[in-house]
Amino acid sequence: MNEDDIRAIARERARGINALERQWLLSIGRLASIGLDGDVEKTIIGACKGPASLDRLLRRLGKDAAAELKLLMSECDQSVHGLGVWIEATEVIYDWLDDNKRTASLEQVLGYLSCCAAGSPDTDLKWTASEMLRQYGMDRR
Repeated sequence: MNEDDIRAIARERARGINALERQWLLSIGRLASIGLDGDVEKTIIGACKGPASLDRLLRRLGKDAAAELKLLMSECDQSVHGLGVWIEATEVIYDWLDDNKRTASLEQVLGYLSCCAAGSPDTDLKWTASEMLRQYGMDRR
């Protein structure tokens, strides 16, 4: 995406709220610096509820952020759940990890969510992940 695209998307997502537009500009700029295809970037932006959601996702990425985001998109493509639901579900797991003073890579989180999605395809993925964490926790491997 070029600067004009970033500004246009930020303006559209902010719906006239200047402070929110500035937040979107920063978040989208961070995403754009990863070097993904513009359509992939737009899909990720569209799936995030707000710039804070996008920032939380980006903060969790490792050294190969582009590969991790592509993995997220691939997992989502194989699921009945949309990308926005997957992003929200990753937040549920990362919140649990933070609360329990643990860490996991995005790849590990996506593996956990993939199992949750396969085990309960007709159930809300966030709820399923939350219940699985409550009952079983999450092993780091």
